[in-house]
Order: sequence, then structure tokens, then C-alpha cells
Amino acid sequence: MAFLLKLFGIDLEGEKKDKFREFETKWASDPEILKQAKVGWLLSRGQDMVKKGYPNQAIRDSEEALQIDPESVPAYKALMSAYVITKRFGDATKTSTQCLDMIEKSENEEVKMYKMHIYFMQGMIGLEMNDMEVVAQCFLLFLKEENKAVTNPVWQEMLKESDLVSEHILSDDKSNSLEKEHGEYVRIAKETLTELKSGLNPEAQELISKFL
Repeated sequence: MAFLLKLFGIDLEGEKKDKFREFETKWASDPEILKQAKVGWLLSRGQDMVKKGYPNQAIRDSEEALQIDPESVPAYKALMSAYVITKRFGDATKTSTQCLDMIEKSENEEVKMYKMHIYFMQGMIGLEMNDMEVVAQCFLLFLKEENKAVTNPVWQEMLKESDLVSEHILSDDKSNSLEKEHGEYVRIAKETLTELKSGLNPEAQELISKFL
């Protein structure tokens, strides 16, 4: 595919090398920001590749981002999304499990806060597979974790800082801020559970009601 893109004047590898050299010059003294810059750029390009109809390149970019930062939950999420787009649901589920395992082992409190988002992603995979039992279970887990996060100072600080380098290193556009993304997750989860509620057993209905 890279060869075909090059025929249309798109040199993916050259583009990446040029951008990474720019980052390495700009942030040579700060390895953490340099890492975030490379990961952020790869994920941004992956999103662009999906829009252009090249989801397999998004998979490759997400995988490379994880090589640079094995604890990048956004990279795991991007990889899961690309797998879903290409109907590789088994790979998407496997990746979500790998991400949860990574989160459990991580000592980074900010990484741990993303556990709820992986439950949400698992619910979205369930929707694509038309497995409503998985959808209900995962969205409930997401809302339970989200309910705890509301009062967690680590999460509140992450929301405040979501427009800093780690989230917007390539753009001043705040439309994809962590706060907005998270709010959309909550909305989707609650609306979906509301629709599913009537078809579930009384115990599940009661549990769902606690979070709606």
C-alpha cells in the first residue's frame, strides 16, 4: 500500500522521517515531550489515513506508536478502532485485553485512569459484533469506573491539562480534548444502556438504573 500511496505523491516513510527530525531538533533536551510528539503525530496521521480510506496504515502507525510508548492508551485505542474498521474484531478484543493488562501493571496513576475508556472501547466492539450482553456489561463497567473518577484528583488534573502538549502537540484545535471525548463516551454509554434496559433481566435493569 505504501508503494501505491507513493505513486500519488505520498511518501509516508519520508514524511515521518522529516517530522521526527524536526521533533528531535526541537525537543532534544526533553525525552518525554519528544516521545509524546512522535506518538501524537503517528496517531494523528493514522486518523487521517482512516479518513482517506487506508485503515491498514492506521494500524501500522498505531503499532509504531506503541513501540515508542508501550503505555500509550491513546495508541491502544487507535489500534482497536482501526481493527474494528477493518472488521478484525478478534484482534480488537485481544488488543483491549492487552491494554487492560498493561494498565493493571502500570505504576502511572494517569495511565490507570484510562481503564474506564478501555471498557468503553470493549463495549463499542460488542456493538459492532451485535453482542448486546457484552455491550451492557462493558458500558456498565465504564460507568462504574467513571463514577469513581469524578472525585479523583488525578482525573480532574488530567482534564485540566488535556489541552497541553500530550493532547495537542500538533494543533491548537481543542475539539478533540480529553474532556470532550470523555463526555461523548458517557453520553453514548448512557443512551445505549437506556435502549437496552427493557430487554434485560430485572437485576441488570436495577444495576443500570444506578448509573442513568
